[in-house]
Amino acid sequence: MYVIEIIKLIIYFVLLFICAWTDCKKGKIYNKNLLKFILVYTLLNIFEYVFIFFTDRERITKLNEILFDNLTGFIIALVIGFVFYLMGVFKGGDAKLLSIVGLCAGKEKEFIHFAIIILVAGVASLYVLIKNRILIKRFRRIGLYIKGMFLVGKYERYTTDDDGIKFPFAVYILIGEVLSYVYCLLK
Repeated sequence: MYVIEIIKLIIYFVLLFICAWTDCKKGKIYNKNLLKFILVYTLLNIFEYVFIFFTDRERITKLNEILFDNLTGFIIALVIGFVFYLMGVFKGGDAKLLSIVGLCAGKEKEFIHFAIIILVAGVASLYVLIKNRILIKRFRRIGLYIKGMFLVGKYERYTTDDDGIKFPFAVYILIGEVLSYVYCLLK
């Protein structure tokens, strides 16, 4: 059933490309795209499960483990994305797209995928901040934010100044995922 795995991977990268495109152009990641992907991904998994059930019952246990791994990766990524959303680090669409990454990577490879995505996004954000000459200003603002939380003793959502700089995180998720899959294939 390697054909279904390849189809799922192609659909996954098409979704990432669409999300990166809409995030660049409109600053949004649409729920309808994410829901369509989850529906197609689920149907392909059901098809694969039924096909293997009738042809090779020995592989059912392995498939159960893979599906459980993917579901666990989805839940872990959803929680991480939600926490980042509450902190003000992500927008809602970024958090939901991150959960799709967890679904496709599974909990076993999730850390590698997240680490590469964060590394790519971190390098890109440093470049953008240095290029626009606001790196020191942002570090000061973050320092004041953290200091204020400790002095007041309560959490408030972090907000940035509206300095006109857009950072479409879905683009860096796409680049990070391409690099993650290349890394996993070479490993």
